[in-house]
Amino acid sequence: MTLQVEQLQSGRSGFSLGPVTMTVESGTCLALMGANGAGKTTFLEALVGFVKCTSGSVSLDGRDITHEVPERRRIAYVPQDLALFPHLDVTQNIAFAVKRKERRHAAGRSDELIREFGLESVSKHYPHQLSSGQAQRVAFARALAMEPAVLLLDEPTANLDLAGQRSIHASLRRSLLERGLVVIYVTHDILDGMALTGQLAILERGRVIQSGRPDAVFHRPADARVATHLGITNLWPAQITDETPAMVRVRIGSHGFVCHARRPASNTPVLLGIGPGEVELYSTPPADLSNTLRVVVQTLQINGQTALLELADGPPGLRAAVPPAQAENFVLGQALWARLPADRLRLIPAKAQ
Repeated sequence: MTLQVEQLQSGRSGFSLGPVTMTVESGTCLALMGANGAGKTTFLEALVGFVKCTSGSVSLDGRDITHEVPERRRIAYVPQDLALFPHLDVTQNIAFAVKRKERRHAAGRSDELIREFGLESVSKHYPHQLSSGQAQRVAFARALAMEPAVLLLDEPTANLDLAGQRSIHASLRRSLLERGLVVIYVTHDILDGMALTGQLAILERGRVIQSGRPDAVFHRPADARVATHLGITNLWPAQITDETPAMVRVRIGSHGFVCHARRPASNTPVLLGIGPGEVELYSTPPADLSNTLRVVVQTLQINGQTALLELADGPPGLRAAVPPAQAENFVLGQALWARLPADRLRLIPAKAQ
């Protein structure tokens, strides 16, 4: 099964989507990332048929479904609010999605999915009685009860704890492997997006600004916009001073670095980029002093599972993110060693190509 989107355009309330072109094969999960208002939800709703396409096409295995009603598209959609029916219990919510002509088998189909998603203990509960993780699994099970070819998920792990996220990931893996679905998965979290996906697309102002394999996009962002979406927020204009097939030497002000990234097109102004979580911090000099700077802790903020530090005396605005347990050893004004690993540094075109 192949989902083919060709030059798709749509829009609503003054927002224009597209043109968007992409191909997603069965058994593949595509993560769709972008800022709030980028058009991610509008794109999903255009695929499922809730928003009218003004031009372009959507096809499934060569069959044009651009103007078909949603129930005939074989596309299941789980919105952010899950849209569970408040007056139906878990079993009834799932059974509702079974195709009308197969309703006599609805109870058996619901029971299978209830067991698959570990919902036996809450099968008679109503949505308001469920935890966030349970409600997410019910919505996922109801979508699969339709026996779709394509599954669209709008931020399915946004309100879940780590255990809930892992549960959803495991369910998605089963669906990809056992059912061979096409899955498009909206997320703001790059780690969440890379956990499952074979493809990654970055959407901005209704257009895809980069797509490809997650590792390729993550390690070779097309420009600063993509880098920022991926959490690569340490970005500095850089001057290339030397280059060999194995490495590139760059300078940021008085600081010199070696990186293993490929240089963008010749004569293209570049940015040097690294994610805060990729910066290594040490209280004493590390064994490998390459790309290592003496810095001072300027600010320290702990937020959940991450401690974010702003560091002075390095490149302007240098930030590092470390586990809170490591940050317990740091205080404001403390001198540290910051290492920017050569294999984590990226050379990014300073302007969109």
